[in-house]
Amino acid sequence: MSSPYKTVDLPVLKRVFDLFFSLLLLLALSPLILFILVWIILEWIFVPASRGPLFYKEKRISKGGEFDFFKFRIFTKEALKNAPNENGIIHTKPLEQEKKNMTYYGRFLKQVYMDELPQFFNIIKGDMTLIGPRPTNVENCKRMYNNGTYTKFRMKCGLTGPYQILKGTDANQKQVDQNY
Repeated sequence: MSSPYKTVDLPVLKRVFDLFFSLLLLLALSPLILFILVWIILEWIFVPASRGPLFYKEKRISKGGEFDFFKFRIFTKEALKNAPNENGIIHTKPLEQEKKNMTYYGRFLKQVYMDELPQFFNIIKGDMTLIGPRPTNVENCKRMYNNGTYTKFRMKCGLTGPYQILKGTDANQKQVDQNY
């Protein structure tokens, strides 16, 4: 699927900025990340329902290409297994509505957006940038493309950006992306 618009290439200096600050932030946050990992391991030991993979990954689109988008897994293995699944895509927003679907550490990480920390590795790999439009799953991206929103195909998506700043408000991702 090609976009009727040209892609936006980021300057080399932006890539250097992304790498430098991602590595710096990972280093600065390493005690917190270590604490989170210890918490997860302790919960795995004492709460069997919380056991499962450390990371949750799904296919997302950035600059027209698919990549594996990483987050800390905040849902129980059972919730993910029983979640409604369309074309291999699990819609996690409905799962977040019920606390029983989430691990104890997941409830906390979600509230403070720390489930997003593994995305620094996506930035280091070059799949994402620090600042840009939010990547969406393949299904939503195709829907946005068919409705005339080509942002995910034109530019590299980011960990933070206009839509992420408006999180918790009534902001509509499509409208925010069209204005980007």
